[in-house]
Amino acid sequence: MRVDNDSLAFWPGSGHTLHVDEGVTYRYSMWIKTEGDARGWIEAIEMLLRIGDRESHCSTTVGPNQDWTRVEVAFTGKGEEAPFACPSISAEGAGRVWFTDMAFEAMTGEGNIVKEGMKD
Repeated sequence: MRVDNDSLAFWPGSGHTLHVDEGVTYRYSMWIKTEGDARGWIEAIEMLLRIGDRESHCSTTVGPNQDWTRVEVAFTGKGEEAPFACPSISAEGAGRVWFTDMAFEAMTGEGNIVKEGMKD
């Protein structure tokens, strides 16, 4: 992603959201590299059933000029109040940001994956 003193975010505008179960903790992670004055981060957005409502969970910000760094964000599913999550990548500043190795995992306890097929 190339940014030019601006902010950019990419997420699926319709469809491609992920179903989340009530009480299950999820982890969204990715590796990020930056060049120049650019900064990048990831965000897991809980899609609430009320139109226009959402709750966001952001990772730490990587950059500027930072080598490959793994970031993650975790949240616990709310069930019927917010049955879907939307993964997002974001960048701002001036320069380039690379994103790779996305994973969205259902977790329990000390990092145990509880559902098959959730990790990319």
